[in-house]
Parts: sequence; structure tokens; C-alpha cells
Amino acid sequence: MTRILEALPGLPMSVSDVTHTVRHMWDAASADGAPPISDFRASQMNLVLHFGTGTSLEEASRIFDTSIEFAQRYPCRVIVLAPRDDADGNEAEPLEAKLFSQCYVGPNLRELCCCEALMLSYPLNTSELIDHAVSLWLETDLPVYHWFHRVPTSRIEQYYHAFLARSRRVLFDRDVEGDVYDALTLPDAARLVDLAQARTLPIRQNLGQFLSNFRPASLVDGLLKVTVAAAADYRGEAHNLARWLHTALAGCARRAGSGEVNVDFAVEALAADSTNTLELSWSYRQPTRFLQWEHNARAQTGRLACDFGIGRFEHPLHIEPLKPSQSLAEALFF
Repeated sequence: MTRILEALPGLPMSVSDVTHTVRHMWDAASADGAPPISDFRASQMNLVLHFGTGTSLEEASRIFDTSIEFAQRYPCRVIVLAPRDDADGNEAEPLEAKLFSQCYVGPNLRELCCCEALMLSYPLNTSELIDHAVSLWLETDLPVYHWFHRVPTSRIEQYYHAFLARSRRVLFDRDVEGDVYDALTLPDAARLVDLAQARTLPIRQNLGQFLSNFRPASLVDGLLKVTVAAAADYRGEAHNLARWLHTALAGCARRAGSGEVNVDFAVEALAADSTNTLELSWSYRQPTRFLQWEHNARAQTGRLACDFGIGRFEHPLHIEPLKPSQSLAEALFF
């Protein structure tokens, strides 16, 4: 069996058996006359995890665990797609499947949530046939969300456009994929959502709440350059933070009546020996005005110092990151 499926929990079975089993899996009544288990499984959506062949076992397990934790709060059917190279030698069994199901008791010991994951492994040379198999597994009349992980855009364009057309949102992680997914041909560009953008939510909230204490004109008057610097594994967050700041400052300029914001935005790499994960600096025409912000996501600490012409402010920061399942929810729904 393909290595990714071996690394994930569940019961191996044929594709047809998965299709049959999942139809009746939750029909059995609970013990002692309690309501049937199906009463605790009210799916709201389909979530497709689509791995590329470059996905490591650790990545696959981590993403799968995130999806199951997400499903405990937002009930959904998880469908896992794991293509394999022809060199893996599975010609005798071109399609391999696995079924995972489990029920979870809530924190108050009275709530029960049941979720399921249907997994399919297929050779790369059968990619054009996978849409049919996935269609049979989707819960009908429910929205579909598709998460691509290390799937080359060339393969998406060649084989998986049916998935793009069907999906309410298409997820990727800029920290993993870089900027290549920006060029995907989508029916609606707004459907493409970056998980790195979702992970910046606590930072955007922290900065937004602080900057809202100042007049918009004082923020943009004389502003020349905004620089976001990031550690190697936070480049996606830096890209999205710079984009958010550009939109926010443009709004400040309009409210201040100064027209379009004419500011140079730059995303740079942090020095290799830096303990921070993200840094932000604003440079002004007036040398005494500035903003310096730094954040260490691993320690959840940071510092902010600024002077917008009314005196210097400086204080420490504590920013708690979102859990992966919370970032997933932010990306899917907001």
C-alpha cells in the first residue's frame, strides 16, 4: 500500500467496500435505547485533502490530524487523495482505499461528535479518472472545500479543473508552495485562499487594535516605506501581512483626503541568527517618526515601538497563535 495511506489511521478496504460501508456506518442504534449514532453526525461540508507525491509522512499525518480536529467542531466528511508514482509498483491494485471513523466525547462528557475520513491512493497516470471516484464519495448537496498540499500547479491545470469548479474554496499554504498557486486558473479568483493569511489573524487583530488609536492622517503623513521581514518558514505570513497593510494604509490615505498611498512595500528575509519570526518597520520623511514591531511566534512574545508625531510609545507584546484547526476554520469561512 502507498506509504501515505500506511501512515494514516483507518481500515484498509476496497474502493467499492468504502462506498458501501459509509452509507450505513452510522445507522446502528446506541446502547440502552439511546438515540442512534447518526443523530450525532450532521455533516456541514466535504473537505478534500489532496496530497502531492512530495508530501512527507509527517506532513500527511499532521494535516490529517488537523482535519479531524476541525471536523470535531465543524462536522464534515474528510476525503483524502494520495497519488503515487508508478515506481511504487502498485499496478495490480491501481486504486487503494482506507476508511477511518471515530466518535469523540465533548469536554462536558455529554456531547458526542462522530466523523469519518475516506482515503484513496491512485497512480499518477490515472489522475484523470479520480474525479469520478471522488464524486461518488462526496456528500451530495453539501459544499466542497479542497486543500491542495504539494500538488504541482501543472497537474492541477491538466487534471483537476473539475475539483476547482466544484469547490467553494481552494486552499493552499504559501509557506509550503510559495507564490506559484497565484497563477491558477479559477472560475472565481476569490475562491483561492491562503492558509498563511489565516494564520496572521492574531497579528492583524493586535496591530489593528493598536493603530486604531491614531488618526489615519498621522499614520500616512510622510510615510515612505513599509518593510516586512520574515524567517524562512514565515514568508507566507510576511507576504500576506504586507498585502493587508497596503490595503489598510490605502484606506487611511482616503480617509485623510490624501488620495492614493504612495509607499514602497518590501518583503525581506530576516538574518539567519535572528530570534524573531516576523519584523515590521515603517520609515517616514521626518526622521523622528517611525514604527518598529517584532514578533517571536515560537515564544509568543514581541515588542512594538513607534512615534507618529505625538510622542513615543513602546510596549511588549504577547500574541497567541491560532491552533492549526482554527486557522483552517478561518481560511474556510472568513
